[in-house]
Order: sequence, then C-alpha cells, then structure tokens
Amino acid sequence: YKNSSISSVRIKGYQSSIRDATVVIDEMVPGISQRGIRLDEGADLRVENTHVEVTGPAENAIHILDSLETATIQNCSIVLNDDDGCSRGIQLTDDAGSVEVLDTTIDIHGSNFAVFIQGNNTPDDAMVLLKNVSITGLAPGDGQREAIRVERANGRFENVTVDQPGTHYRRCVEILADDNLFVGGSYKATHHPFINSGNRTRFDNLTARSY
Repeated sequence: YKNSSISSVRIKGYQSSIRDATVVIDEMVPGISQRGIRLDEGADLRVENTHVEVTGPAENAIHILDSLETATIQNCSIVLNDDDGCSRGIQLTDDAGSVEVLDTTIDIHGSNFAVFIQGNNTPDDAMVLLKNVSITGLAPGDGQREAIRVERANGRFENVTVDQPGTHYRRCVEILADDNLFVGGSYKATHHPFINSGNRTRFDNLTARSY
C-alpha cells in the first residue's frame, strides 16, 4: 500500500487485522496529514508481520484513535527516514484503549518520537505495554528530544532497547505520567536516557547510559 493520502490502510471493527503487509509513504501531499496505518475503533485489532516505511514529514506510521478498545502490534518493523522532516512511529491518542506492542523494531532518523503515548494521567488510563521493542537510529534531538514520550499512566515497558546516539540532546524516554514500570532492557542516548516527572515510576533491572 503506497502513498494513499490520509491513510494507506484504515481498519475498525472486531478482530480486524493487517497481516504480512508493506506500507510505504515517500511522496508528501501538501495540506494532508498522511498516515501509514490507522486503527480507528473496535476491539482485538491486530497488526502483524507488517513493514511500514515513511520518508518525509508524514504524520504517523501507525496512528491509534480514541474509539479503539484493544489492539496488538506484533512482529512489525517501522523505518522513519529523515527527508526535510520525519514522521512519528506509533502514536496513541488520549482516550485510546489498551495496546500491546510486541517484538517490533523502529528505526528513526529524524527528530521526532518513535513512540508517543498520549493519555490523561489518571488511574483510569488503559495500560500500554511495550515488550521486546527495539528503537534505533541517528535521530537528533533538535526538534523532539526523546524517542519515547509517555503522557499516560499505568504503562509497562519490558525488555525495551533504545539506542539514540544522535546529536542535540537526544534522549531515550520522557515520563510525564504516573505509575509506569520499566523492567529490563537497555537505554542509551546522547543526553539523559530518562527524564522522569511522574509519580511512582519504577525501574527494575535495566541498563541506562549517556553517551
């Protein structure tokens, strides 16, 4: 699926899925917010064994909206090339439901978020799980400084690897919400690996290093 204006693939419903697909955006359309994959609403949506590659300042490789109840993204790869700007990798809006991102790689070369988890920072925020996720690339920090931005409570980050050696204060994670748990994994960045402003953030058995 290639260069389809607002969304190359857009699904909703119950147990709808995208499997073994390739989604490419490499031509920008002026005045349109282009996205690779859009999960609109429903439950048990799945994106599996899928590659999304974006070259240029499109909006998101995968965009998850408020009406979604549950979704899983598994065994996927995302490449965000820097060509006069870079898109975001995976973005959840404030009221999106529970999402699991498993066994997935994101290679980011522009100054933007690889994963942007929006939320309300309340106990009612649905949990987001990142497990066995790898984020690499030479993204600089001159626009968006962190690879992962967390604005939602109750998140779990298990065995996540973030390696961000780019310039201009590039960071791994900024945490702006409460009750997030980081277990295992490796976090390396040019500036601080973590900026934590949340309450009751917990870090267990991980490695963090500033280049």
